[in-house]
Amino acid sequence: MKDSGRRTPRGAVRWSARDGSKPEGYLTPADADGLLHDLLARAPRRPTRSLRTPLTLRAACDEWLRRAEHDSEAKHSTLGDYGNVCARICRDLGAGTRGV
Repeated sequence: MKDSGRRTPRGAVRWSARDGSKPEGYLTPADADGLLHDLLARAPRRPTRSLRTPLTLRAACDEWLRRAEHDSEAKHSTLGDYGNVCARICRDLGAGTRGV
């Protein structure tokens, strides 16, 4: 990839692919794609729950809140708001409501 000399309306560089040899240590798009597929094939898989047992609304909310707490950069106050919304949804629709 090389700078094409052109810019986007916001001023970013427009890159373009060029023919020729690649520098040592760099990847071609095909090489990068192959490495990505290998990496994904070797990645550990999270166990999935059985689709035969539908998830309850409360369990789905709890799992979503757990992921929001551990996997996001949400503020503590935002996580509290998420908890309040889940509590209201479970109260209004029934915490034991099962998914399809």
